[in-house]
Amino acid sequence: GLFTGADDVYCKAAEKKVDIVSGRTYDFRIQYADGRLKAYLYNNPLDSEPYPLFDVFVSGKGDMINYVLGSDSDLPNSPLTDASGYIKKIVIEDGITSIGDWAFSYCIYADEVVIPDSVTRIGNGAFSECESLKEIQIPDSVESIGEYAFYFSQYHEDNLLESVKLPKNITSIGEGTFRGCKNLKGITLPDNIISIGKEAFLNCSAEIKVNDNTETLKCLKENNIEYTLLKNEISSPNGDINKDGSFSIADVVLFQKWLLN
Repeated sequence: GLFTGADDVYCKAAEKKVDIVSGRTYDFRIQYADGRLKAYLYNNPLDSEPYPLFDVFVSGKGDMINYVLGSDSDLPNSPLTDASGYIKKIVIEDGITSIGDWAFSYCIYADEVVIPDSVTRIGNGAFSECESLKEIQIPDSVESIGEYAFYFSQYHEDNLLESVKLPKNITSIGEGTFRGCKNLKGITLPDNIISIGKEAFLNCSAEIKVNDNTETLKCLKENNIEYTLLKNEISSPNGDINKDGSFSIADVVLFQKWLLN
């Protein structure tokens, strides 16, 4: 298939009719040739913008392989490299367990990504420079998010990304993961992050929200990253708020701190 992996991961795009601004309707087909995905317009005498956009579906069982940008590696470029400017929606279907490095980078018109619960890893740079994405919902099944996964360079600083839901089980945020996300309104970090990479939030506008008394808060402080504490509801039927196995004065102090916040 187009995407090879542990169990023949492949990509498909349905043939469709495309309405051009002129009012004409043309055939749009996707073909696979010379190791790359090709997008073609048929019966288009103008061969000009606006270009048609299509949805890409990645299906199969197992991990997608990792790709690179450029040619300084034995790894291949993503098969979507030549068609990245034609993609409107990216659908990772159930059964895929890992999204390959740089698999969807520079899909600049993609405004929606669907990630299933079967995915446990998002690779390095997987969605970098996807400047039309406004929202990303990452399921709790994901345990690892690679470096520069949602990175934007200075050439794509007008990106539209406003909202990212992080999975609760991740323990690290890689280098440059949210660098350049200038329109990100806020991001809530899960409680058990113990590592934050260099420039993970450089040129990122997001208000970083975190629970008190967590590994994540400790990590933010160690990295001198500004944050806002969340005011959580406290619920404990036996008064054991700090969950040390018994009710004590320490639980009372925690409760008082919560009230003052």
